[in-house]
Amino acid sequence: MQTDWLPQGSKLMTRTIVANAVALSLAAGAYAQSTTQPQAKTETGSSPSAAASQSSDAKKGDTDTVMITATKRLGGIQDVAVPVSAISGAALTELGIANSQELLSRIPSTDLTLNNGSTNANIYIRGIGTKGPGINQVSAVGVYSDEVSLNSPIVNVLQLFDLERVEVLRGPQNTLYGRNTTGGAINYISAKPVVGEGLNGRAALTFGSYGQFDVDTAVGFDLGKSAAARVAILSQKRDGLYDNRTTGEKVYNRNNQAGRFQLLFEPTSATSVLVKVHSEEVDQTNKLWKMLGLQTAAGNAATNAALLCSPDRVGLGSTCVSRTGAPSDPKDLTTFSASLSKPIEAVSARGSSIIVNHQFPNDVRLTSITAYEANQYRKAEDIDAGPQSLTTFGFDFFQTSQAKQYSQELRLTSPSQQATRWIGGVFFFKENLVGSTTSVQYFRPDRRIFSTQLDQDNTVKSVYGHQAIHCDLWTASDFRGN
Repeated sequence: MQTDWLPQGSKLMTRTIVANAVALSLAAGAYAQSTTQPQAKTETGSSPSAAASQSSDAKKGDTDTVMITATKRLGGIQDVAVPVSAISGAALTELGIANSQELLSRIPSTDLTLNNGSTNANIYIRGIGTKGPGINQVSAVGVYSDEVSLNSPIVNVLQLFDLERVEVLRGPQNTLYGRNTTGGAINYISAKPVVGEGLNGRAALTFGSYGQFDVDTAVGFDLGKSAAARVAILSQKRDGLYDNRTTGEKVYNRNNQAGRFQLLFEPTSATSVLVKVHSEEVDQTNKLWKMLGLQTAAGNAATNAALLCSPDRVGLGSTCVSRTGAPSDPKDLTTFSASLSKPIEAVSARGSSIIVNHQFPNDVRLTSITAYEANQYRKAEDIDAGPQSLTTFGFDFFQTSQAKQYSQELRLTSPSQQATRWIGGVFFFKENLVGSTTSVQYFRPDRRIFSTQLDQDNTVKSVYGHQAIHCDLWTASDFRGN
């Protein structure tokens, strides 16, 4: 038997120092946090902490404090006729959430499973999702960053930093978000530069056990009277949590670097141009499989059930061994015995986008979103989880991929105040993916190598629209074509 263990051997302790700077005035606070179980979920809202934050704002008399763009127009969360949970960037920092896995565990009806790594993951909303580690597998839950679709499964678990908010839409969203949103959609909205806001920023330092040291900082500033910029940087470092007794290495470390630059230009009061460039580097070792000790060193339990490790013998210091004879205590969750050195997981992602908004005199808004995304991926995994080399007994797994995508969206949106509201647009998407999946197996007298090479092109052209008519009884009609 094999299983994928979580780091339960010892408790991770962290302390975060947060500072905000607005117009050159600084305020700082600190708090300590230890890893705990996720807070209880509710089907009708966000996490308790986020809901409490929203409730406190609502008590001030503004029930539309939480503004979202779930229907591709800015509005209050209570005015949107879709099940949606929203959590602000301030709440993410307060809760110490550093990635999508930690976030989605707190959102109602959502779940996320990692494919033995921290980047390629399967996301589920209301039980709808797509399972598997394929490098070309497209999820049934759409993931978007600043209205740009992230089609590659390699980057669907993002490092969350300097965000204005996160929106999770539950249920099919095909009308406005296109295909691949059968389960729902997740929107990550970055904190934007604001013209006239002056110098402002924020910084958070997190340090803890296992050499953890994280830096999350952002600064915004004006560039004249009609332009502003914002720079955000994230660095996450941590030593390995597990000991590989075969290679003598510490594995499952963290080494992530990310950056984002945004430039906002407002030539007139009716027109804005937002340019964004971002990059992310992940260079770490992934989690290990562990072969459970199910027999004693005296013989093979597969042919003699009496040799199975009894419950009273399973524990630290037991004589249980795996099928290959390697010491393997099922209750020891921090030590492993794998022959593969440096089970790497490396991702290099980058992208850019230009978003143009123009409001006509009749208040109809034209939006253009032009985007380019690319990523490279490398992964090595020891599947057999034993200390033997591939010349005697083994199963190792390798993946590499390079993905590039280009997308263009044009959208017209009617004014929000009128009784008949509508949205219509066209969307074009083109992707090229080149990669390979290779397994090396030695279970027989000879060694077998299986490899699949992939060179895939993906093109999408679509027209979409939505119309809502407000009357005594609210009704709506949708139309969409591909």
